[in-house]
Amino acid sequence: MTKLSKVQEISLIGILAAVNIASRIALQALPNFKPVTSIIIISVMIFGLAFGIKLTIVTTVVSNVFLGMGTWTFFQIFAWIIICLLTEIIVDFYKKIKKVLHYGHNYHIIPMLMSRRSARLLKHRKALS
Repeated sequence: MTKLSKVQEISLIGILAAVNIASRIALQALPNFKPVTSIIIISVMIFGLAFGIKLTIVTTVVSNVFLGMGTWTFFQIFAWIIICLLTEIIVDFYKKIKKVLHYGHNYHIIPMLMSRRSARLLKHRKALS
Protein backbone atom coordinates (compact mmCIF):
# COMPACT_ATOMS: atom_id res chain seq x y z
CA MET A 1 0.00 0.00 0.00
CA THR A 2 1.36 3.37 -1.01
CA LYS A 3 1.22 6.27 1.46
CA LEU A 4 0.14 9.57 -0.10
CA SER A 5 -0.04 13.10 1.23
CA LYS A 6 -3.48 14.73 1.35
CA VAL A 7 -2.81 16.84 -1.75
CA GLN A 8 -1.60 13.82 -3.70
CA GLU A 9 -4.58 11.78 -2.55
CA ILE A 10 -7.13 14.41 -3.51
CA SER A 11 -5.54 15.00 -6.91
CA LEU A 12 -5.29 11.27 -7.63
CA ILE A 13 -8.92 10.74 -6.61
CA GLY A 14 -9.87 13.60 -8.94
CA ILE A 15 -7.94 12.15 -11.87
CA LEU A 16 -9.18 8.58 -11.40
CA ALA A 17 -12.75 9.78 -10.79
CA ALA A 18 -12.56 11.82 -14.01
CA VAL A 19 -11.43 8.72 -15.93
CA ASN A 20 -14.21 6.66 -14.34
CA ILE A 21 -16.86 9.31 -15.03
CA ALA A 22 -15.75 9.82 -18.62
CA SER A 23 -15.76 6.08 -19.25
CA ARG A 24 -19.23 5.66 -17.74
CA ILE A 25 -20.62 8.47 -19.86
CA ALA A 26 -18.81 7.54 -23.07
CA LEU A 27 -19.61 3.84 -22.80
CA GLN A 28 -23.19 4.38 -21.66
CA ALA A 29 -24.62 2.72 -24.78
CA LEU A 30 -22.58 -0.46 -24.33
CA PRO A 31 -24.04 -2.69 -21.63
CA ASN A 32 -21.67 -4.29 -19.12
CA PHE A 33 -18.54 -2.70 -20.57
CA LYS A 34 -17.26 -0.10 -18.14
CA PRO A 35 -13.79 -0.11 -16.57
CA VAL A 36 -14.97 1.57 -13.35
CA THR A 37 -14.95 -1.58 -11.23
CA SER A 38 -11.50 -2.56 -12.49
CA ILE A 39 -10.07 0.87 -11.70
CA ILE A 40 -11.61 0.78 -8.22
CA ILE A 41 -10.23 -2.72 -7.52
CA ILE A 42 -6.73 -1.75 -8.67
CA SER A 43 -6.83 1.46 -6.62
CA VAL A 44 -7.80 -0.50 -3.50
CA MET A 45 -4.94 -2.92 -4.14
CA ILE A 46 -2.41 -0.11 -4.52
CA PHE A 47 -3.65 2.68 -2.24
CA GLY A 48 -5.86 0.93 0.32
CA LEU A 49 -9.47 0.62 1.38
CA ALA A 50 -10.13 4.24 2.39
CA PHE A 51 -8.86 5.52 -0.95
CA GLY A 52 -11.07 3.06 -2.82
CA ILE A 53 -14.17 4.04 -0.86
CA LYS A 54 -13.52 7.75 -1.46
CA LEU A 55 -13.01 7.08 -5.18
CA THR A 56 -16.22 5.05 -5.25
CA ILE A 57 -18.31 7.79 -3.68
CA VAL A 58 -16.93 10.57 -5.88
CA THR A 59 -17.26 8.50 -9.07
CA THR A 60 -20.81 7.39 -8.36
CA VAL A 61 -22.22 10.71 -7.23
CA VAL A 62 -20.66 12.84 -9.98
CA SER A 63 -21.39 10.39 -12.81
CA ASN A 64 -24.97 9.98 -11.67
CA VAL A 65 -25.38 13.77 -11.85
CA PHE A 66 -24.90 13.33 -15.61
CA LEU A 67 -26.55 9.92 -16.02
CA GLY A 68 -29.47 10.41 -13.67
CA MET A 69 -29.60 10.55 -9.90
CA GLY A 70 -32.00 8.30 -8.09
CA THR A 71 -32.38 5.89 -5.22
CA TRP A 72 -30.17 3.42 -7.10
CA THR A 73 -27.19 5.72 -6.48
CA PHE A 74 -26.98 4.53 -2.87
CA PHE A 75 -27.12 0.91 -3.98
CA GLN A 76 -24.38 1.50 -6.56
CA ILE A 77 -22.19 3.03 -3.87
CA PHE A 78 -23.02 0.16 -1.52
CA ALA A 79 -22.18 -2.47 -4.17
CA TRP A 80 -18.85 -0.85 -5.02
CA ILE A 81 -17.98 -0.50 -1.32
CA ILE A 82 -18.64 -4.23 -0.91
CA ILE A 83 -16.30 -4.84 -3.86
CA CYS A 84 -13.70 -2.63 -2.13
CA LEU A 85 -14.07 -4.60 1.11
CA LEU A 86 -13.78 -7.95 -0.68
CA THR A 87 -10.70 -6.73 -2.53
CA GLU A 88 -9.08 -5.64 0.74
CA ILE A 89 -9.91 -9.00 2.36
CA ILE A 90 -8.44 -10.92 -0.58
CA VAL A 91 -5.29 -8.76 -0.66
CA ASP A 92 -4.77 -9.20 3.11
CA PHE A 93 -5.34 -12.94 2.82
CA TYR A 94 -2.87 -13.15 -0.07
CA LYS A 95 -0.25 -11.24 1.94
CA LYS A 96 -0.71 -13.57 4.93
CA ILE A 97 -0.48 -16.69 2.78
CA LYS A 98 2.61 -15.32 1.05
CA LYS A 99 4.19 -14.52 4.42
CA VAL A 100 3.42 -17.97 5.81
CA LEU A 101 4.73 -19.71 2.72
CA HIS A 102 7.85 -17.55 2.69
CA TYR A 103 8.77 -17.51 6.38
CA GLY A 104 6.77 -20.32 7.92
CA HIS A 105 7.95 -23.26 5.86
CA ASN A 106 10.23 -24.48 8.67
CA TYR A 107 7.56 -24.32 11.34
CA HIS A 108 4.02 -25.13 10.30
CA ILE A 109 3.10 -26.25 6.83
CA ILE A 110 5.83 -28.40 5.33
CA PRO A 111 6.86 -30.32 8.49
CA MET A 112 3.29 -31.51 8.88
CA LEU A 113 3.43 -32.90 5.36
CA MET A 114 6.79 -34.60 5.74
CA SER A 115 8.00 -37.51 7.79
CA ARG A 116 9.08 -36.98 11.38
CA ARG A 117 12.73 -37.42 10.54
CA SER A 118 12.65 -34.75 7.84
CA ALA A 119 10.85 -32.38 10.20
CA ARG A 120 13.50 -32.97 12.89
CA LEU A 121 16.26 -32.26 10.37
CA LEU A 122 14.58 -28.99 9.36
CA LYS A 123 14.24 -27.93 13.00
CA HIS A 124 17.84 -28.87 13.71
CA ARG A 125 19.04 -26.91 10.67
CA LYS A 126 16.93 -23.91 11.78
CA ALA A 127 18.46 -24.09 15.27
CA LEU A 128 21.97 -24.03 13.81
CA SER A 129 21.35 -20.95 11.70
